[in-house]
Amino acid sequence: MTDWKKLKAELLADTETQAAYDAVRPRYQLASLLITLRRVTGLSQAAVAKRAGMTQPEISRIEAAEVQPTWGTIQRLLSAFDAEVEVKVRAADGELARVALEQLRRPLVADSLSVEPVLAPPAGVEPTTPWSEARCSIH
Repeated sequence: MTDWKKLKAELLADTETQAAYDAVRPRYQLASLLITLRRVTGLSQAAVAKRAGMTQPEISRIEAAEVQPTWGTIQRLLSAFDAEVEVKVRAADGELARVALEQLRRPLVADSLSVEPVLAPPAGVEPTTPWSEARCSIH
């Protein structure tokens, strides 16, 4: 076990620390995904912002995990990369049900779903790294 993994395990043994970590983890996973997508496609924050109808400072705040974007914002961001969101909902017994993002009409509890962007290289973009490396799950 690396020193980082050992420290993380020690810190997360505390229930309050674990709860705080779990609360912000989706923001950091999304930030990591967006940064990876930008690197793979070679797009700047400004270019992503223009494609998503946002501003560069908004992209910066999301990539810094300073804000919790809405589903609509996540959808707009991923559309800038010609990607889409696929929502996976699991029942308490672990059975998986597929739900299209457009079918969501009310907020869901974060513990009850897993979000995994379904990615393909944008049209006309040759990725510099294998595209599958850009996959990310948000729990």
